Amino acid sequence: MANEKKNEIIEFTVKVLPDFENMPDIKRIYSNYISVSHDDFSFVMTFCDNRFETIKPQDLTEKDKEGNLIVRAPVVAQIIVSPKLMPEIIKAFQTNYEKYLKREKSEKKPE
Repeated sequence: MANEKKNEIIEFTVKVLPDFENMPDIKRIYSNYISVSHDDFSFVMTFCDNRFETIKPQDLTEKDKEGNLIVRAPVVAQIIVSPKLMPEIIKAFQTNYEKYLKREKSEKKPE
């Protein structure tokens, strides 16, 4: 019994960062529209390219119940994440948006 190893629990913190140097030919995609939905197991973020200059008159035939025109925007990406990750996503967007607003405000100082 002297040779038995006890199960030890080792705790440590890990910081995950994107590895941009070893990124294969991943392309960046423009999106100006997002639709978010969820179920019990995931959140789905669907990104679309909804630039109006690409809409053709023949695309403007579908209407909703209230008579509003419906435009089908091309889906460019769909990201599915665990609900447990959503608070971190919201925090990251909020932090970056606040930094953006601060920078915009400082760049537009009155002369």
